[in-house]
Amino acid sequence: MKENIIAGIEAELSHKKVELEKLQQAIAKISILQADIGALERSLAIFKGNKIPESVVMRPVPISTESVIPRVTVPQIAYSILKEAGKPLNGDEIVAIAESKGKQIGRPTLLGAIYRSAKKGQLFKVMERGVFGLLEWDKKI
Repeated sequence: MKENIIAGIEAELSHKKVELEKLQQAIAKISILQADIGALERSLAIFKGNKIPESVVMRPVPISTESVIPRVTVPQIAYSILKEAGKPLNGDEIVAIAESKGKQIGRPTLLGAIYRSAKKGQLFKVMERGVFGLLEWDKKI
C-alpha cells in the first residue's frame, strides 16, 4: 500500500513539473510577442505615414539590477550575424541563425529593426526585398 501511495505522489509530482515547465516557457514568450506586436504596429504606422501612437512607442525594458549580462539590441544581433556570414542573408536565415545561437527574436521584430535602421542609413542596406546586407560592405567596394 505504501508503494502505491509513493508511486501516486511521484506521478503527480512529475505531472506538475511538466505543467510548470510549459507555463514557464509560455511566460517567457510574452515579452517576445509584445515586442513583435509593437514592432508590427510601429512599422504599420510608418508605412501608412501616420504618427506612431504613444501606446506603441518603444520604451526601455527595465533590466534587473541582478543581471550582469549586457543587453544586446536586435540590430546588434543582426549586424553580428551578417558580419559573421560575410554575405547578404534573408530575414528567415538571420532569424534561424539567431535562434541557433540561443536568441529568441520574432521575425517581425527583426525585420522591423533592420528596415528602420536601413531607412535611417544605419548599419544595414536592403539588397532586395527581404534580403539584407551591411552598409559597410558598400564602402569597401
